[in-house]
Amino acid sequence: MMQKDESVSFENVRDAVQEKLHSKNPTEFPKGQSGTSVANLSVEILKPLGSVAYSQLVCSNCQYTGPAVNDRLNYAIHVDSLSESTLNCMQEITVRVRNKCPSCNLQIQEQIQYNTLPNLLVLEYSASDIITSHEILVKVNDELKTLHLKGVVYYGGYHFAYRLISESGTAWYHDGITTGGILYEDKKIESISDMDMRRYNGKDQALEIYAAK
Repeated sequence: MMQKDESVSFENVRDAVQEKLHSKNPTEFPKGQSGTSVANLSVEILKPLGSVAYSQLVCSNCQYTGPAVNDRLNYAIHVDSLSESTLNCMQEITVRVRNKCPSCNLQIQEQIQYNTLPNLLVLEYSASDIITSHEILVKVNDELKTLHLKGVVYYGGYHFAYRLISESGTAWYHDGITTGGILYEDKKIESISDMDMRRYNGKDQALEIYAAK
């Protein structure tokens, strides 16, 4: 007996997700030719059910450590355009300088970290000169963990396209208008310059997607 084909096309997945999002919020996620924010889309899709991170005050001078409290950090993060790179950005987001240590009265840090390693982390930024790091570090229960660049979403001409990075480090390009349902092999990520990573086929990067290998 022939088994049922369980494969699903990109287009079918897209349409199913669009239908669910539209039913939930038709204003934010309209149908047809009306556009939506890819940043809002990533926030909605990756919205956690509860708190996934916590923060603590930590003093390097007197070793004071404050109580852990839930933090609003989630899996879709807006990047400050002043950051040098995505690696640098994560450091700035998760380590913030505060004014006074309650114990020694010197400057103290607020350290923010995840409860568990995120399966997927999206950094959202546009029209900035941030370097796209191939790896970023996130802190998970006092341990630094590495996430690897897995995709870049581009925007231009009222249309999105993306690069997918395979486990072997090869980039693949997809644009529904020009490539249909086919992914085209690009090149090894190591050979793509940062400027070429930021802009591709007339479109500017909008999202960077990181995941564990």
